Amino acid sequence: MAITPSSIARGGTNLERAGSHNYRVVLTTIRALGSASRSQIAASTGLTRQAVHSIVGRLRAAGLVKITGARSEANRGGRGMPGIAVELAAEGAYSLGLLVDLWGVNTVLADFSGGIVDTLHLPLRQRSVDDVLEAASAARHWLAQQPPARRERLIGAGIAMPGPFRVAGMTDVGPTGMPDLTLPAIQAELASRLDMPVSIHNDASAAALAEHLYGLGRGLESFAYIYFGFGLGAGLIIDGQLHRGRGGNAGEIAHMMVEPGGRPCGCGNRGCLERYVSVHALAESLGLPPVGESTLDDIDRMLAHGEAGLEEWLAIAGRRLRQAINILESTLDLDAVVMGGRISAPLLQAIDRHTRPLAHSIGARTRQTPRLLLGRTGSDVPALGAAALPLFHAFSPKLEALLG
Repeated sequence: MAITPSSIARGGTNLERAGSHNYRVVLTTIRALGSASRSQIAASTGLTRQAVHSIVGRLRAAGLVKITGARSEANRGGRGMPGIAVELAAEGAYSLGLLVDLWGVNTVLADFSGGIVDTLHLPLRQRSVDDVLEAASAARHWLAQQPPARRERLIGAGIAMPGPFRVAGMTDVGPTGMPDLTLPAIQAELASRLDMPVSIHNDASAAALAEHLYGLGRGLESFAYIYFGFGLGAGLIIDGQLHRGRGGNAGEIAHMMVEPGGRPCGCGNRGCLERYVSVHALAESLGLPPVGESTLDDIDRMLAHGEAGLEEWLAIAGRRLRQAINILESTLDLDAVVMGGRISAPLLQAIDRHTRPLAHSIGARTRQTPRLLLGRTGSDVPALGAAALPLFHAFSPKLEALLG
């Protein structure tokens, strides 16, 4: 029986025709728990112990899981003798993640557990398809230098980049626009250059996936991830699945109008959220070169020194973000909203302070999880999410797989 990749399970089934789904469910459960006994996996998935024992045996034979001496204290309740634990085998599979944005192409090689085993940064001379293709060729050469054990277990590549995709008048327009790599001919050429299957998502969705699999999002069923890159976007995890929308543009909050008749935007509208809340908007307000090599460092220095212009921007950004969060909560009825991205942790924390208190919405219902959470920051976040794309698509159980 073929073993395929996946990540967010609701429960297993003992129907023979859904066998591959059960492999995904078990892998998802192990990933979520970190380590678990076979009995715990059976209880979490609804599968019989016999089924779990068989599945774990075959996953172990495939090199995707390993047996360790004991479960973590949290997972065994602190009682009795340590149980035999099942964990993901980090070396069981590898994937490539490329973040393509105005700062260049940030490439990571990730293992099956989400660990980053190597990185490569390639500058882009200009925003062109040819430059991106050259970077893909360089990444393939870099991969060829990796140990054979990694190369032989590579399952694919994910590419994260700013959206929106295939929207006339928005894609590749304005200071935050990038060439659309999702066009079939370009995507095929990228796959050829990398010599492996390629999946392309917007950077916010990739960052949301990284948070879902490896960060705060592991405990959340549905959340929006507000991503601060050069521009602004949101990735959506709904009922444990990455929600992309019909054109892969779900969560495109950059062009949500928050001030009718406000600042002009490259999309042709006025008052778009990104014109007030983004690295580009902040650099513009401070008189800094938006894509300068030291821009993010300069912003952090100004923040540390209490620069008046930066404090003014924070006040505006916080007010506009409150609007966006209110809309996301009211529309999607989320467990939480998570913020993160390319900016530094101190800047993200400052934005968080100026965004509170949140506007009253259905998100204020009785709850255990805070409405607004801070996720991970740095260029590796969306790149790791990009690397998770082939793993997620290969190993994530979906309801439709059982209904076909």
